[in-house]
Amino acid sequence: MNKYTKILSLLLLAILIMPAARADFALKSVQIDTANKAALRNGAAFFMTYCMACHSVRAERFSDMSKVLGLPLDEIQKNFNSTSLKVHDAIVSPMSPADAVHWFGLAPPDLSAIIKMKGANWVYTYLTSFYLDPTRATGVNNAVFHNVAMPDVLWQLQGLQAPMYKEVSRNGQQVKVLSGLKQVTSGTLSPAAFDKAMRDVVTFLYWANHPHQAEREHIGLWVMAFMALFIIVAYLLKHEYWRAVRH
Repeated sequence: MNKYTKILSLLLLAILIMPAARADFALKSVQIDTANKAALRNGAAFFMTYCMACHSVRAERFSDMSKVLGLPLDEIQKNFNSTSLKVHDAIVSPMSPADAVHWFGLAPPDLSAIIKMKGANWVYTYLTSFYLDPTRATGVNNAVFHNVAMPDVLWQLQGLQAPMYKEVSRNGQQVKVLSGLKQVTSGTLSPAAFDKAMRDVVTFLYWANHPHQAEREHIGLWVMAFMALFIIVAYLLKHEYWRAVRH
């Protein structure tokens, strides 16, 4: 077996086991509305405060946020950029990859395509599903990303959660699987307020992953209108041509 066959075999194995890994913990559903500027602003503020220290969104620039958030460039630079980057620079974390590897074992991923890769429901569930796990170096684990390296940077907002397990039969054996999470300490935000904040973060990330969606939809309407008009003109032209042929 050559190295390419081994790589292909590992990829196929990963594809086969991924659905089973996700099935243990149901994903929460989140509704996304990128036309809601208040949600986008709130999500951007939370992202810049709690996420950008480690995570980048290199596909977007701070200046790209101006139009979608409905704010002038100077306000974007003042209120959403706490780094030394300029307003027209890409949204890049100030953390160096070497420091990230030293602290976490690997560099945190760029989030420019996380919604496209995982889906909005997965990201929303991930953000709200950290739980206490004393076996981990960070003291926490995650319901949809087992043994995640990321610490729970949102614990002060959400509070701490403990895991709940249930026994299921697998291959003739009884095994414990994660069935839910329960709140054990309160955070600075109520559960409803925290969930809304995370929905807003996911909304912001959805925009960052699909920055031209509104323009595509707008252009699409014009394209559909043009095609409808073109079909009518083409039909009338065909009718005239065939009338001349028949006579």
